[in-house]
Amino acid sequence: MDTPKPRRANELTDEEAAELFARVDHTGHDNELHAAKQRAYRKKTGHSVEVDPLSGEDPSGADYEKKIRRTSVLFIVATLAVVIAAQVIVALNRRATTTNLAQEVNVGTVTAALRNGVSWGTGYTQFPYEFTIQEADENTGRVEVTVVDSDSSDEADTFAQAQIQATAFGINALQNPHVNTVIYHTAVHQSESGKMQHSHLNGLLLPTGKIKNVVTFTWTKNPAKGSNGFDWSCNISGVDDAMAERIREKTGLATGE
Repeated sequence: MDTPKPRRANELTDEEAAELFARVDHTGHDNELHAAKQRAYRKKTGHSVEVDPLSGEDPSGADYEKKIRRTSVLFIVATLAVVIAAQVIVALNRRATTTNLAQEVNVGTVTAALRNGVSWGTGYTQFPYEFTIQEADENTGRVEVTVVDSDSSDEADTFAQAQIQATAFGINALQNPHVNTVIYHTAVHQSESGKMQHSHLNGLLLPTGKIKNVVTFTWTKNPAKGSNGFDWSCNISGVDDAMAERIREKTGLATGE
């Protein structure tokens, strides 16, 4: 027959342990007054977690895991809603500020077009930050501007971007019945050694080298010769030697071939 082990000093009996746990809450105090003060303090400082290990409803605190998941889902949904709303606002603002030179051409409208962009297809086309306007007059029927490209990676990229910009700007302006010639100059910053300079920090630091014109696009509109169609043309001139050589290299049309 097993001999019961002698009870050590301060060891609780089963009845005493049950009574103690009946008084202890999540603060760890068995004194009701101290426990109440601790709960009030934790609630005030935002660190109170009401988990009762003896509770039959949620002894493990599993509901808090559900609440965390629910909060995470709500946060993701709210973030997506903010992103979508921001995109809609940007699109509406872009549509509101995009200039249509077909309606009116003057220094003010051309400035707005170069600053905010013009409609092009289903989207719109933006232009370099630096630009000057030589002429914008419906009386003469001419629009002439110069933009300074500091974002393109090399001469070939500058030519490609300039062609897109000049086409969008030229066609938009030629839709005005009082405009028949649009001249679009593209220039770049060059260092003393003749290399292209670029902007830094997303356009916050602009290059300071001398400005050199590298290509000119001239769009003209003439009366149609036949009963159908229209006579619009684009002439490319003033191509910089370095740009021409770079284009030949990229397209495989090396000099002398």
